[in-house]
Amino acid sequence: MKPGNLMWECDSCGKIEYGGNPPEECEECWKMNSFVQVDEDELDIKREANIVEKIKIDFDKEDEDADEEED
Repeated sequence: MKPGNLMWECDSCGKIEYGGNPPEECEECWKMNSFVQVDEDELDIKREANIVEKIKIDFDKEDEDADEEED
């Protein structure tokens, strides 16, 4: 893995971030210094779960938008 492309997970809420260094504060739960580096053997599983979650959020937003247009 490239040095600047590490995966970090908030140990409080599970939010995933990418980069060379962990964020100081989690944008999801606002906890400070809560990110830990994801082990290489877990990278693929975490990456897939993160992608699936983002797709689910996009679908939920599209459903809400469609419901608003119907009203």
